Amino acid sequence: MAAKKVKKTAKKTVAKKAKSPVVPKLVEDAPLYIPEPDYLPVRKRGKPTFTGYRRENGRVGVRNHVVILPLDDLSNAACEAVANNVKGTMAIPHPYGRLQFGEDLDLHFRTLIGTGANPNVAAVIVIGIETAWTQIVVDGIAKSGKPVAGYAIEQNGDHKVIWAASRQAKEFLHWASEKQREECSVDELWVSVKCGEPDTTSAWRRIRPSGTSSTRWMPGAPPRVSARRPKLPVPKWSARRAAKPRRPARSS
Repeated sequence: MAAKKVKKTAKKTVAKKAKSPVVPKLVEDAPLYIPEPDYLPVRKRGKPTFTGYRRENGRVGVRNHVVILPLDDLSNAACEAVANNVKGTMAIPHPYGRLQFGEDLDLHFRTLIGTGANPNVAAVIVIGIETAWTQIVVDGIAKSGKPVAGYAIEQNGDHKVIWAASRQAKEFLHWASEKQREECSVDELWVSVKCGEPDTTSAWRRIRPSGTSSTRWMPGAPPRVSARRPKLPVPKWSARRAAKPRRPARSS
């Protein structure tokens, strides 16, 4: 016998009639209306995704900043003036860049280059006092493939540099505003979690919740990096989870 085909009738979603609230004569008698939350459906299959900006070197960012980056503290005012002229750009002033040498200066350069090369940054304008150090940072950021321009205040003055950098910042901002987000796997997402200042309570009040939340939120994602001062004791639960302990852990 041939099986009878059963026609499935699609369910029609009918909106519930909402009762019109009564306007009270006295506001003291007004009830408090709390709408029911409208939850999104839970993803059941596959890895979670997010929408981000794909950069020239393949990394993905969730922001699209045009950064005005001072090489040193003497260039802060010029950078902030450019950010004031071109709304939507972001200046990052800091108190460093002078009277530094050796490893300290190398760290300073790497920090600035890392800031500019960050995938949350679309384009960078670097302003410094002189050309040599400014060129070092510009060259380092340029290796990421993103647009970058540098200006030196020496032999130009603040006013000319602010004028030239503002013109370039406007072009970078127009270009960045045309970039489109694309769907990316969560494996490409980098998340920075700060637990707080190291003290006698940070291990229990801050570090453990930070690590646990990142592990639960992104299981199987790229490894997280943790750093603690070597003289501080390591909690037992943290020592057990260490992948490659370099020295015997002192549990607390």
